[in-house]
Amino acid sequence: MGCLLSLMKFLLTIAFLIFIILLILYCLVGVIKLIAVVVLIIFVITTLKKIF
Repeated sequence: MGCLLSLMKFLLTIAFLIFIILLILYCLVGVIKLIAVVVLIIFVITTLKKIF
C-alpha cells in the first residue's frame, strides 16, 4: 500500500510540474503575441507617417 501511495505522489508531482511548465509556456506565448502586436502597430504607424 505504501508503494502505491508513493507512486501516486510521484505521478501527482509529475502532473503538477507539467501543469506549471504548460502555464509558463502559455504565459510566454501570450507575452510574445502582445509584443508582436505592439511591434506591428508601431510599424503601421511609422509607415503611415512616411506616407502622409
